[in-house]
This record gives sequence, structure tokens and C-alpha cells, in this order.
Amino acid sequence: MSNQTTTIALAVFLLLRSHGNSQVTNRYDDTPNRTAPTLLTETRGTEHACGLSADGHAFCWGSNRLGQLGDGDDSPNVKTGPVAVATTEAFVAISAGANHTCALTPEGVAYCWGLNLTGELGQVIVADRCDGFPCNRRPVRVETTTRFDTISAGFGHTCALRGSRAFCWGRNDRGQLGSALADDLCEGVPCNASPVRVEGVEDFSSIAAGGDHTCGIADGALYCWGSNQYGQLGLDSSIERTARPVRVAVADRVASVTARGLRTCVATASGRRTCWGFEKGANHER
Repeated sequence: MSNQTTTIALAVFLLLRSHGNSQVTNRYDDTPNRTAPTLLTETRGTEHACGLSADGHAFCWGSNRLGQLGDGDDSPNVKTGPVAVATTEAFVAISAGANHTCALTPEGVAYCWGLNLTGELGQVIVADRCDGFPCNRRPVRVETTTRFDTISAGFGHTCALRGSRAFCWGRNDRGQLGSALADDLCEGVPCNASPVRVEGVEDFSSIAAGGDHTCGIADGALYCWGSNQYGQLGLDSSIERTARPVRVAVADRVASVTARGLRTCVATASGRRTCWGFEKGANHER
């Protein structure tokens, strides 16, 4: 790989990693011009958003520069209204990452589309080029026999739960997959193009993929892993990164977690919301 390609890939990462994840665990035909019905769920990425209709059809809108709308259109033009994702699959969950989107069928089969720079689609096959970068403009099946219950797309990686066990795939230069294992090299960056098991914790009930970190809830406790450069793991500043889940000190039981870009927020059982990481250099509670 040329130095120019490496420089371009690094520039894209630095520009976009401050955006990341949204997770939806609620419950299409190949007709891109289909009129969008009322959407029951909505999930937002950096420049795009997606949702599911009552019958499980997926629709997306916003920028399609990196194929993140999944409608098969090679035009980078912004879609101001929902367009149908080009698949015959129906979905029960959908999550928009920074520049890719993933969804689950009722059987737990994972499909992803959009930018595939570091294996975030869970697929080594790259069908298209979007703005000069590897991508898939239509949904591709994640390469695994594991069936998932929830899914969360981040910046350059994706995570999902099967029961209480967590799996992640994609970029792994900061340990954001929860494993020190990096089987592949994606555009010069350590990665895993197929799901790997998160090590050390067995009983997750929720997971959220962020910019270059991931957090999950297990038995009311919060665990995070990946980069701690901006304090996004909620750990001591001397810890730069960790490839294994580390328990975060939260005063109360954690009810929900979001990991977006370089920031993490939790809601506790008592109703308090706490955030940490990068936001104009300050942490806050409310």
C-alpha cells in the first residue's frame, strides 16, 4: 500500500471518528423508489439516518457519498427523504454508524452496507468504490454463522450481542473489538473482517460501539474497552487503551449506555445521566 493511500485513510479516520454510534433494538423489497411509510424506529449516523417500517422494511436518507444509504445508487447526492434499502430482507433492528449501517433479520442474521474501509461490514468482499474508498452500496451478509439479538454500528467497527455474549468486527487498532486478536490488515490498519468474541465478560445485556471504543452493560455494571485517549472509557487517564473490558466506576446500577464518537453517556437506575470523554474538553453530569 502506498504512503499516499495510508495518508488518505488516516485523514478520513481523524476527520470522522468523532462521530459514531447509535443503537436500535426494535423491530424491504428491492424497490428503491418505494414510498416510505411511517417509520417506527430511527437511528442517526454522521451524515445519514435510517429507520424501519412496521413490516421491517429499511429506509435511509441523507448523504450517500460512501454508500451508507444502501439503495444501490452510485450517485453521491444527498437524499432529502427516505429511500428504500435495496434488499428483499425484512429487519427487526437497525443501527447507523458514522458511515455504514447494519441491520438484523428476525432470524438474527446481520447485514451491513456503506463504507468498508476497515472491515466494519463484516465482509472481506468489496463490491464498489465510493468517493475512492472501498464500500458496498447494497447490504452484504456479515460472514458468520452466529445469530445476533442486538447490533450497534460505530465509526470503523460494529458490535452485536448473541444472548449475553458480545462479538465485534472491523477496526481493531485500539482494542475496540474487545480482543487483542487482529487477523487481518485493512488499508494498513489492524482489523477483523469477521466477528470476534469479546473477552473476559460473559453476561452482557447491552452494547454500544463508539468512535474507537466500545462499552457494554453486564449485570448492571458498565464495562468499556478500546481507546481512552480522551477519557471516553471513564478510566484513569494513565490508561491509554485496553483490548479487554474494564469495569467503570459508576455509583449506581447502569440502565443504558450510548457511545458516540469520543464520548460515552450512561443513564442509571435512579434516573441520573452521566457523560464523559471529549466535549469541548469537559465532562459533566446532569
